[in-house]
Order: sequence, then structure tokens, then C-alpha cells
Amino acid sequence: DPALARTAVRAGVVPGPALHPVPVCFCCGCDRSAADGLRIHPGHVPGSARGLVATTWTPHASTGATGASTATLPVTWAAIDCVGAWAGTLSDRLLVHQRLVVEVLDLPRLGEEHVVVAAVQGTLGDRVHTVAALHDVQGRLLARAEHLWRDVLHHDDHLLRDGTGFEAHRHRDVEIVTWVVSGALAHTHGGG
Repeated sequence: DPALARTAVRAGVVPGPALHPVPVCFCCGCDRSAADGLRIHPGHVPGSARGLVATTWTPHASTGATGASTATLPVTWAAIDCVGAWAGTLSDRLLVHQRLVVEVLDLPRLGEEHVVVAAVQGTLGDRVHTVAALHDVQGRLLARAEHLWRDVLHHDDHLLRDGTGFEAHRHRDVEIVTWVVSGALAHTHGGG
């Protein structure tokens, strides 16, 4: 329901740039323009249990191939990605994908309003299972996703110059997740 989604947006869960965990995120970043990101900012659905979020989204012309009337497949995937993390309380704790499974039935039309919704299905320790869906305004299902998120227990920001990095070092009993904002990364694993 687009009206319910608009009400959820007004309730808002996506914080401003100072508090957003990744303000330049292509999907939900608040430091992106409409022509340079999706700007999908869900809010909690009024009267629902915590963990149900929704928003409306109108795909910008920049999200489609030249001359196309629909958003691209990668953009459609992205549209139902971060919304699952916001359902999984990304506003309270940093989450990262452990698994993402998406089924795209049809591509969203450029310039037309759509509804994006997500809900928590369950939690187990540091893992959160969420589902998300993308509908057109008539309620037709265009895409759905299942996410398995994990808490990020520790987060370090490192800004490195080209050709620099870290000396060889060991990691025990942790999984290391690295994301590159710009540039490239070469990582070797010594088995420790």
C-alpha cells in the first residue's frame, strides 16, 4: 500500500549523514543525489511490530540502460538489499550480509512509484534473518529477497595511500570483512 509506505517514511529510520553507518551507500545512502543513488529510506510501519519497514521508491532515469523504460537488474537487486538491514535494526547496530538470495520477476518502471517493504523473520545470536519485497503501486510483486545478516562486532576505518597496507598478521576466531570505498585492494591469506 503506497499510502502506508509514505506514512512509514515519515516515521523514518534512516538517520542523517552524521549518523548513517555508510552515508555513501548506493541504495540507502543519504549523501547521494537521486541521479547517483537509489535513496531508499524506509521507516517503521505504524501500528506494526518493530522490524517491519516500508518506503516508496521512484526509479530515476539514471537507473535504467540508455533508452530503457525499466531499471536495470543490478539496480532492482539493490532496491531490496539495504531495506532488509533497516528492518534488522541497522539503526541500532551495524550489520553485514552473510547471505542474500533474490528472485526478480519483473523490472521496475522508471519514473513510476513503487513500494519497498522488509521484515525481520527471526534472530539467532549475532544473526538476523530478514525478507524484502518490491511491488508496483497496484501491488504486483516484482522482486523478493531473503537476507541473512551478521552483527559487525568491531569496525575500524583505515584510509590507506596507494601501495601501502599492513604487515602480515594473524587473526584468530574472527571473520574479517573489508569494503573498499574507492581504489583497489589486494589481500592475501596466510592461513592464520
